Amino acid sequence: MYEKPRLISNYDINIVEVSSVAKEKYSTTWKYSKEFTKKMYKIAYVLNGEYVAYVNNKKYYLKDNDILYSGGFKKFSSYSITNNFSGIYIYFIVGDSMAEEDSFFYDIHQIKGNENIKKKFTAILNEYNSKSYNHKLKTKKILYEIFEDVLDAKLMTNNTNIDFYPLKNAISYLEQNYLKNDISINYLANLCNYTPAHFINLFKRIYDTTPKNYIIDLRMQKAKDLLIYTPYSILEISNITGYSNPAYFSAAFKASVGCSPLDYRKKNS
Repeated sequence: MYEKPRLISNYDINIVEVSSVAKEKYSTTWKYSKEFTKKMYKIAYVLNGEYVAYVNNKKYYLKDNDILYSGGFKKFSSYSITNNFSGIYIYFIVGDSMAEEDSFFYDIHQIKGNENIKKKFTAILNEYNSKSYNHKLKTKKILYEIFEDVLDAKLMTNNTNIDFYPLKNAISYLEQNYLKNDISINYLANLCNYTPAHFINLFKRIYDTTPKNYIIDLRMQKAKDLLIYTPYSILEISNITGYSNPAYFSAAFKASVGCSPLDYRKKNS
């Protein structure tokens, strides 16, 4: 879908106060619904699990490492898909002078997170809970840093900016072919007209991970979906996700997710 380009000034935000930061954790299914009397601003990071959110009646499906930014909303509801869920939620207040029309921050955005952004969500949670004499200033500072990273991540993956994205050919190829076993760095680098060394360095800078680990993450997300939504055996899922040895698949899954494939299926069944 075509999106009207925004002015540089419309990527700015005036944070008056971080009003609430909380980590929510559930081991059972849940539902939540609320209508607010004033416009609310919130950003959330999914640490673990999956859920569906409706913001101003628009549906969003979120899972591990997804970020949902909700700017200027009044109506919100959500429900869990998996039993186990944890996430960090930040509510904040913006200045009255912030322009609403065409503002990036007066909108709803779903963005893929990374370890760098996740660390900052944890940092703002710890700082907010510390209640130190300067915690209000520090939480605002960290939230500005989060928005800077989120804005970069959004613009890099937004289809309206894809022509300017230096790794677009490699990412497009990986998302369609990550189950293949013959993906080479040389091939990915050639797709982007970079040397392998430059490609790896640029990839790390943008995604905060290596191409190899990016592929593993895609495979593990596919494996999690298969474990939850299909009756396939571990051997079948291993083969589907590009692992010829189920023991190697199980080890890779545990290293990535923190538990074995069978335990993950039991927890989310």
